[in-house]
Amino acid sequence: MNTIEIVFEDVASEHILPLLNELTGKASDQSILTMLGINDVYYQTEPTLKCDAFNLTKCDFRIIKYEGKFDFEISFKLSDQHGLSNLVLSEFFTKMAIKHKASQVFCGIEPASDSNTRVFTGSSLGPIILKF
Repeated sequence: MNTIEIVFEDVASEHILPLLNELTGKASDQSILTMLGINDVYYQTEPTLKCDAFNLTKCDFRIIKYEGKFDFEISFKLSDQHGLSNLVLSEFFTKMAIKHKASQVFCGIEPASDSNTRVFTGSSLGPIILKF
């Protein structure tokens, strides 16, 4: 089944752990960031991501370090989810991107970088409509 990916681009170092902590509901150790070298990836799996109006199950999180900034990615299997819509996902994750000062957030069928398979880019809905 299809994997959906949500990408927060260019998150500053002071915002990356608060973003992870808010999404997982857990406190993360600062050592996660100090261990990462340039282009290194931190990987974590969570059974449930509890959001305002929905839950995502069996999520994988990745933090990728670049020079001075980080990308934060969430991926999950479409077949494991229920009761979501493009609009609900876009509204929630756009709010998170603004709060944690990401330069951009987008979601799509993996790889989400392909604009033809986007669910949303910020508050703009993409050509793919998710059916849960």
